[in-house]
Amino acid sequence: MKKPPKQKKPVPEKATRRGAGAITLLAILGVAVVVRIVYLVQLQRSELSDFLMLDSKLYYSVARMVATGGDLPAIAITFNPFYPAFLVAVFKVFGVGLLAPRVLQLTLGMVTIILVAAAAGRLSPRGNKGQSGEGTSKSVVTIAAAAMAVLYSSFVLYDGMILASTFEVFFLTAALLVALAWDRSLGDNNPLAVGSKPVPWWGAPLVLGALCGVGAAARPNLFLLLLAALPVWMF
Repeated sequence: MKKPPKQKKPVPEKATRRGAGAITLLAILGVAVVVRIVYLVQLQRSELSDFLMLDSKLYYSVARMVATGGDLPAIAITFNPFYPAFLVAVFKVFGVGLLAPRVLQLTLGMVTIILVAAAAGRLSPRGNKGQSGEGTSKSVVTIAAAAMAVLYSSFVLYDGMILASTFEVFFLTAALLVALAWDRSLGDNNPLAVGSKPVPWWGAPLVLGALCGVGAAARPNLFLLLLAALPVWMF
């Protein structure tokens, strides 16, 4: 006598939505990778690839001088120190040139898109526990934020320029994400956790302070926005 065929367990609707959202997000990130590869190839082939102006030329000249064993010029202490230091490190490892910094900055730009999507998910409306709409709303907001970041052409443009803009946006976005995670942790009275490992109470403010400090080294006036946001956050 034949045994009746086993019935497959239905896939929960929540898991289906989560899987569809993850696939959509990966597709958006895939588009971002393709766009950046095409941009980098076209930029390297362009006649203007090695043409640097104003700040870019200054950063490059200072970094090349230091990386090749020269003395630190006096003008180096009159502007943001982070980006020349980054270029010096890249030149020491990969040699003096423009390709390596651009590849690293375009890669960091991809990370920034992920951080933007994660921060948007933190800012999405929260429903009651158990409500199916909460997960759907978060997924939609996350995907929309990632798509807007990918479509924002200035992100791609400045990722390929010899400027600190890529790092400014990265540190500011990372600081926002940490602040949102910390704020939700305080509101829910639950400690932050990385995976299953809880983070000490001082972990979030330490990371947030480090991000703001390094970000200020890249563009100090940008982080003055945090002073304006602090009263809103606290009260």
